[in-house]
Amino acid sequence: MGRLEQLFRLYAINKKSKFVLKGQLYTELNDNLEARVPKEHNVSNMSKRLFIGDRTNLELREFYFYTSIKNKLRLTIGKQQIV
Repeated sequence: MGRLEQLFRLYAINKKSKFVLKGQLYTELNDNLEARVPKEHNVSNMSKRLFIGDRTNLELREFYFYTSIKNKLRLTIGKQQIV
């Protein structure tokens, strides 16, 4: 049995711009999470999980920068992980 927790953080730079970070923390309570840390060759460096011991991992799911230019143009730049 495991525990899954969503992490969310919003950093406002000013009224028109902000950073948004969404992560996931997973803890396996009964068994080890995985036999060992996987290689994850097919995953980008921004999407690799951070392993904390044998029972917990932390993962960045979304990272965005939002801004508005002259109140007419909205710009969003970022990363999203779809599972």
